Amino acid sequence: MKKLLPFLLGLALTLTACDKDDCNPARNAARFEENKAIAVNYNEGAQQDYYQVVDGENIVFRYNHTAAECKM
Repeated sequence: MKKLLPFLLGLALTLTACDKDDCNPARNAARFEENKAIAVNYNEGAQQDYYQVVDGENIVFRYNHTAAECKM
């Protein structure tokens, strides 16, 4: 039994440390949009502001970050 515990621990560490083929890397996307504006609205249920890009007369910089994720 004493030899089985280190073996199982080593096996678990090996399996969790392996690179997974079904992972999506982190992504960043950025762009400028002409003739747009930012509308700020308040959501009372969540008690926070939310932002929306709408038609307008400005140049808006839009940025999006998607974190990396792996399927379990």
